[in-house]
Amino acid sequence: MKDAHTRAGSVNTQRLCAGLALAVMTSLSACEDGPLDAPWCSLAPPPDVDRSVVHHLIVAAVEPDAVPRYEAADRADPGPGFECAGAFGSLGGYHLLGGSLLGSDFPDGVGREVAPGSKIVLHIHYAIPEFGPPPEPDLTRVALRLDPVARPLETMAFLNPLWIVKGAMVVEAGDSDAVYWFRSSPRVLTGGRRVQLVSASPHMHYFGSRFALRVIRKSGEIECLTEIGNWDFGWEQPFWFRDPVVLEPDDELYVECHFDNSAANQPVPGATPRDIGWGDANQDMCAAFVSFVALE
Repeated sequence: MKDAHTRAGSVNTQRLCAGLALAVMTSLSACEDGPLDAPWCSLAPPPDVDRSVVHHLIVAAVEPDAVPRYEAADRADPGPGFECAGAFGSLGGYHLLGGSLLGSDFPDGVGREVAPGSKIVLHIHYAIPEFGPPPEPDLTRVALRLDPVARPLETMAFLNPLWIVKGAMVVEAGDSDAVYWFRSSPRVLTGGRRVQLVSASPHMHYFGSRFALRVIRKSGEIECLTEIGNWDFGWEQPFWFRDPVVLEPDDELYVECHFDNSAANQPVPGATPRDIGWGDANQDMCAAFVSFVALE
């Protein structure tokens, strides 16, 4: 963002959408000098963020036909960017390029296609302490890389939908090791294709303590993709596999999350534990964002 954004210290969650390089959306050609003759875009590390308040960020390409809606929302908000709860809200007309806290350059040969005339928009989710000094103004920045040729990179969000819509994920107050897991075929997410898994981004919040993501083969064989035995809130980033993993149409994915809601693990020291569920403000989540390229 060119203009500093001062977050309100009286709230503990806030979302802002802003253009890259300018206070309004910028054309993709602004990512580097010269004409837009390299339509494949990837994130290049590291983003410049204030990790004490930035929960995560998402970079998206707004399709040309949807650009006027985003520009109107930007004009209607007097500050830099505009409030955008629920990712990009109801504006639609976008596709994700990537996002995390630590940044992650895509491996050579993969990327996400961006059409000429698109605009780049940055979505920032702030987690602001309710107590303590007010946060400093934010000047988050990210870098993008353009390539002339690449294989299309796709990403699926793997989680149990009942955790969101039915309130099925509840971590009781005082429970130091609540476990939630989900096993399913991702055929709907991969289109039933044979794909090559190239990275995984674990998604948990402060109460998360352990994370695992595995492939369960049709034969019953289990293959580990990502395992973190001592989770840290700041580790929400893509972990690129040294050796990509082929996922056959009949294979399954398995995600497992552990949560610590004991008195010793509260966001505010000395606070009394309370039941938590799926959500943003002092709640938690369990998901894996798995990126892949199609093999057929």
